[in-house]
Amino acid sequence: MTGRWVGIWTAAPQRADPADLPPPPFTADGLVFRDSTLRQTIKVSAGARRIRLRISNAFGAAVLGVARVGVALPGDGRAGASRIEPGTSRAVTFAGRPGVVAAAGEHVVSDPVDFRVAAADSVTVTMYLADGLQAAGGVTAHPGSRTTSHMISGDHVADPRLPRAVPVDHWYLLNAVESG
Repeated sequence: MTGRWVGIWTAAPQRADPADLPPPPFTADGLVFRDSTLRQTIKVSAGARRIRLRISNAFGAAVLGVARVGVALPGDGRAGASRIEPGTSRAVTFAGRPGVVAAAGEHVVSDPVDFRVAAADSVTVTMYLADGLQAAGGVTAHPGSRTTSHMISGDHVADPRLPRAVPVDHWYLLNAVESG
């Protein structure tokens, strides 16, 4: 443990165009992801024994509150799966707390999570946003994700399955996974 963190996955955050915002009801009344769970899978480039996440509000015009986050292995190891493998889910904390607030234009970094992955493994990151965030002014996203993310109303961070989840081919708010 050197205390040095190395990026093993990253996305270039950008402002989501109106066409790249989530579909209703995940965008409604000027808010995005109000009372919503967002499940995204990524593929890491190198192995790790522990990881941390970077969540970005780089293009947000207001604060971003994330109530809860978890990491897990996706169902069958597949990128774009809405299911996670039972028993692999780990809670992610921020300064020891389950949630975090990122100011407009900022990003936040999670506490380290003991989570073993091999190079080229897919990892699922699931976030619950209780209050949502304002759509006006900008939402940080990466519309060229090349994989499917899933959204569902309510808090389903640790649920192995997301029945009736809405698929979308974008990443939102997740900026990087680091190994340390």
